[in-house]
Amino acid sequence: MPTNLKHFKEEKRANLLRAYSLSKTTRSLVILYITDDSLKAFIEEAGKAIDVAFVEDTKENREGVDLFITDDWSLSPTEELLASVVVPVGPKAGAERNNLQEFNPMKFEGNAFLFDKIDKFQIFAALVRYLENVKYPGDKRTLLKNLA
Repeated sequence: MPTNLKHFKEEKRANLLRAYSLSKTTRSLVILYITDDSLKAFIEEAGKAIDVAFVEDTKENREGVDLFITDDWSLSPTEELLASVVVPVGPKAGAERNNLQEFNPMKFEGNAFLFDKIDKFQIFAALVRYLENVKYPGDKRTLLKNLA
C-alpha cells in the first residue's frame, strides 16, 4: 500500500465509480458475501435506498471498495480484503480469528462493524454505523489506519 492511503483509496474508488457508471455521490461501494439469498436481496434493496452500490469482488476492484459484508467469515476472502484495506462488516462470532473488533471512534480503536446475530436489521444497522462514522474525515482516517 502507498504512503498516502486515503488518497490512494479515493483514486481507486473514483476509477470504480467510472467503471460501474455510478454517481460521484454514491455513499459507499460494497462487496457482499451473504449466503442466504433472501437476506442478500434485502441488504441490496436497503443499501440502494441509501445510495450504496454493490460491486463484484475482483482483485482489481478490492482497492477501490469501501467495505465488505459477510454473514460467514469462512466464506469470504477476509485476509485478502483486509490487505486491500476494505472495512469488514460481519458477525461478532469468529471476528477475533481475524483480529477484528468493533470500531470505537471515541477511543481510536477497532477496525470492523460487527453484529450479534445474522439478522437483516442487525446487518443493516452495522452498515449504517459504518456510513455514519466515515462521514467524519478523522474517523475515516483512524479506521483506515487501524486496518492497514
